[in-house]
Amino acid sequence: MVVNSKETIRIGILLPAYNAEPYIADALQSLLNQTYPHFDIWVFNDGSTDGTEAIIQTFTDSRVKLINNPKNLGLVATLNRGLDMICAYGGYTYIARMDADDTAQPERIAKQVSYMESNPNIVLSGTGMYACGNLRGYCVYPKSSLALRYAFIARASRFSHPTIIARISLFNDGSFRYNPNYPYAEDAKLWADIVPHYSTGNISDKLLNYNFNANNTSTLHAVRQKAIADKVFEEEFENILGRTLKQSEKSFVGQTFKKGQIEEYLDIYTSIITRIIHQDPSFTTNKECRQLVARLVARTLYVNRKHLSFKQAIRLIRTLLVKPMGISYANGLMRISKSALFIKALKYNNDL
Repeated sequence: MVVNSKETIRIGILLPAYNAEPYIADALQSLLNQTYPHFDIWVFNDGSTDGTEAIIQTFTDSRVKLINNPKNLGLVATLNRGLDMICAYGGYTYIARMDADDTAQPERIAKQVSYMESNPNIVLSGTGMYACGNLRGYCVYPKSSLALRYAFIARASRFSHPTIIARISLFNDGSFRYNPNYPYAEDAKLWADIVPHYSTGNISDKLLNYNFNANNTSTLHAVRQKAIADKVFEEEFENILGRTLKQSEKSFVGQTFKKGQIEEYLDIYTSIITRIIHQDPSFTTNKECRQLVARLVARTLYVNRKHLSFKQAIRLIRTLLVKPMGISYANGLMRISKSALFIKALKYNNDL
């Protein structure tokens, strides 16, 4: 879509910054270089003790709005303060996110606005991303709303947080905010709250350069982040099952089980897949959903490989993939192989 010069759709971009001196200038400049010009960048300086504030102040473009927190509030409180202020400011159709250490491709906002305008049923979407810094590669996410709704069964990330754009109406009444009880996985919790009730999507274009560095949350707080993410996944499992997971079942959320637990594991996942198909019959024919289940099987085979017999592996494939999804063994094995290669190439997105 070529953006019309008379276009008046405005976006508020929420960008928190804390001690981001090495990166903030590049992040802001990448946004100011966007081919789509109708936005404001709300930069929330969260009590930085380095030169972050001074660097932000060198940008004289009126679209850069610097807000200094009264003290260091932390990421969750800063994000919620940002949502509150941007919603109260008014005049925006969309709200977008970016982090202070990432950079956006020049057509990011234009392509995201085009996608959202072309899909009025979609309330929130993201894009693919390039990994740079300490990790190299790229990542894309499920495009269909159905696959995004059930991504949790394969422990798959739904969105790249700093790439998202959402209709401001989603946040205007305060119903959705980042939950302070889920620090370091506050985004995963927000997606889990939204996707069961609304249509969401992703653009496969890689429109963000995600900077993996020593100051990333996933680096500094990896153990805590995993524990909180596990909590989010457990809650999603429980919502589908309609009951609380037993302590012995909680490891199943991560596709792991102890020797001798395969029957219990298969019972849980068979029940989940059956309930999903009952709720959404098209789950079995959706290509991304088929690949989602294949990814579940591939990861299960991998992390439990030391105590799985060949016969048990075949049974697992038949029970979780071939039979419920209505595909052949050959098709199933092809999808598992594809998922295995994906998992190997993108370990940071698969929590291995």
